[in-house]
Amino acid sequence: MEENSSSLLFTNDVYQLILNETIHFERQKLHLDHNLRGCLHNFTIPELKAWLGLTLNMGLVRKNSINSYWSKNSVIQTPFFPNTMSRDHYLYILRFLPFTDNENAPDLADPNMDKL
Repeated sequence: MEENSSSLLFTNDVYQLILNETIHFERQKLHLDHNLRGCLHNFTIPELKAWLGLTLNMGLVRKNSINSYWSKNSVIQTPFFPNTMSRDHYLYILRFLPFTDNENAPDLADPNMDKL
């Protein structure tokens, strides 16, 4: 069986959980802000893996800003990034990638809540 590097990060179950929660978070935000246009309804595990690959590569290829990874300037361009995913789509996924479930988040006014 062939194993690729993305399977060393997470199992398929974890990728599916991240995918489901990202789509769920986008839907929550779409419900609150009708000016947003949803585009993650067809979000796939290979696309999530590509997004993670881009993010990990940002640690290897240092740039001054996220936008500069998609620069068309021949002096600083890094074709790997725009050839993998558009900048706007990368940023859209970043916007909705959740690290907490808003429906189960603690009350911020609770004095017993851990501030960290």
